[in-house]
Amino acid sequence: MSDWIPMSEQLPEGYRLALVSVNENKYLRGVNTAMLIDGKWYLRLGEEPLKLRLNAWMPLPEPWDETEGKTNFQEKEGQA
Repeated sequence: MSDWIPMSEQLPEGYRLALVSVNENKYLRGVNTAMLIDGKWYLRLGEEPLKLRLNAWMPLPEPWDETEGKTNFQEKEGQA
């Protein structure tokens, strides 16, 4: 997976989910998924834009593929 990318350096392409780092204060910190649309971040389409301070983002990883997982394991064990 990629490293965190500061919002001040680069923003993701719009209309794609990304992991975002929330750092509002010492009590409100965490990670969530959000989407950038027209310069505003949304948790879900149709909701109000986020008003929290987001300081970094990273692309979502590819979903796990059970078929690939089995193939990779079999190849490692010499069973391919």
